[in-house]
Amino acid sequence: MRKTILVILIFIGQNLMAQKPYRGAEYRTIQAFTYGKFEVRMRSAQLSGMLSSFFTYHEISGVEEWNEIDIENMGRYTDEVQFNTITPNQTNHVQRQVVNFNPHDDFHIYGIEWTPDYVAWLVDSTEIYRQTGNHIQTLYRAQKLMMNIWPPASIDWAGTLNDNQLPVYAYYDWVKVYAYTPGKNHDFTLLWKDDFNQFQTDRWQKATHTWDGNNSQFIKENAVLKDGYLILCLTKPSAVGYRGGAIPDNDHTPPYVFRARLFDTALRVRFSEPVDQATAENPKNYVIPGLQVLSAKLFSDGRDVELTVSGRQPNTHYTIIAMNIVDRAPAANKISIKSVSVLEGLSLPAVINLGAGEGDLPGDRLFDAEQPYGREGGVVALHDASVDFANTTEDNLFRSEVRGIHAFRAFVPNGSYKVTLYFAETEKQKIGERIFNVFVEDSLRLSKIDIFKQAGRFAAYEVPLEDIPVNDGKLDISFQSIAGEPELSALKIEKQPTALPASPKVPVPQKLHLNLAPNPANPESTLTFKLNHSGDVQIALFDILGRRVWQKSLGHLPQGAFRQSLKLNDVSSGLYLCVVEWNNRPAGWKKLVVLK
Repeated sequence: MRKTILVILIFIGQNLMAQKPYRGAEYRTIQAFTYGKFEVRMRSAQLSGMLSSFFTYHEISGVEEWNEIDIENMGRYTDEVQFNTITPNQTNHVQRQVVNFNPHDDFHIYGIEWTPDYVAWLVDSTEIYRQTGNHIQTLYRAQKLMMNIWPPASIDWAGTLNDNQLPVYAYYDWVKVYAYTPGKNHDFTLLWKDDFNQFQTDRWQKATHTWDGNNSQFIKENAVLKDGYLILCLTKPSAVGYRGGAIPDNDHTPPYVFRARLFDTALRVRFSEPVDQATAENPKNYVIPGLQVLSAKLFSDGRDVELTVSGRQPNTHYTIIAMNIVDRAPAANKISIKSVSVLEGLSLPAVINLGAGEGDLPGDRLFDAEQPYGREGGVVALHDASVDFANTTEDNLFRSEVRGIHAFRAFVPNGSYKVTLYFAETEKQKIGERIFNVFVEDSLRLSKIDIFKQAGRFAAYEVPLEDIPVNDGKLDISFQSIAGEPELSALKIEKQPTALPASPKVPVPQKLHLNLAPNPANPESTLTFKLNHSGDVQIALFDILGRRVWQKSLGHLPQGAFRQSLKLNDVSSGLYLCVVEWNNRPAGWKKLVVLK
């Protein structure tokens, strides 16, 4: 009887394989993981009708157990990566994320951070999207790490596949797996890295299955290790395996500004990859209308630049353009001119009243990369305004708290800080019912804190922590439970003085607005602008590659309004950036189209 069943299963499998027109591949870990960080350096395949992936998946017995976290590069799109969590009952939470590169042209680093509070996706080691909410709490089942290449049956999703263009290949350079370790190593500790120099049979499996909606059968022959790369192949049944040449691993993608964040007199700019120091530290290569760029410093990571700026106005939104900056590739790629909105950093000193802001105090919010600060985990508890707290005159700071908080994070400039934590026990009534540790920047700063033991019930307990170094532009505070749940009512963040000299105060034309008419120019236009301060003024045109193609000096101009004719007979038709430079620094800009 058993032999008969086995024969039937083999027959069904062979019949299913025969029905699939293509052959794909999947590489998957033997071990399953619960929470962690997963990274890959990959170059996906470009062809409509298929996808290359990097994802985690819980092997289920029914859809009610579904747990999956996806990165899917659809071969039909040249400027998009798809992120998704799939939760019980196969509920999708899809994000179609536009990116500033073609994921099929070059290798890029993709990452997934999976914690009890959030799932975040990273591109080139920078968080680009995050999901929080109730559905994240359902992602708790152990999941295997997987990579595959396959053609979906859904044309609406994947597009139409032209099999005359097969085979295509997705290339994987390495994979890293981290354990989730709150408060240590920025919450994630490296477990292992695989450089794909050999097939490690104790770690990986090559899949041999398929499913409804997948127009390919996975076969072992299409998961190939060659020259330190894993290659997943999508082929016809008659020509399986890797039939390409040397692995294409050259950098063709120009750098771009990933994110810019403004603090009081400092603007932190993060690039997509390490950039050339000389071009990155040239203040003339940054245009921020309404702000004067006084200096630029590239940090040791090669990707972060801190600009010293002046002229900041309250309640003003800024944009930044970087130009003429190149990467470190052997054949250097120059940045494309694109404006990026500047995000706000946390203004210091700051008192943050968790649970609810009161008056001018900022209040509760969840953390993500677009916010100046926020918490991870926890539930807000509010108390009646009539409740009085001992040991304080600032009762409002203690009338709300976050119970079960896992972390608090804030974007701040690099430097040394003092953080004061505000606690009050409003729930527990005995010593030992709530005990927790507090880590700040991976250092244990409070060990086995028991609020009730220290202050009693409904009494303020303030703990100042000094000399906290921040070197990555983000202050990280983590809470580790020993008994009960950690809680926090409020906190104060202050910058501690350093020996660095104060930034020079230089007057700058504020809110310098330009007007160009006609625009498009054919080939003449008239520029009007207003200076708030006198200075040497020059007008320049830059093309879309950041090259200065035309300039005109206006000499030293007094404060006031000006009108200048631009005769562009020697400028070719195209799109340009018209920049007004004041005292050799960009002070305002506007796009100009030249038609002839």
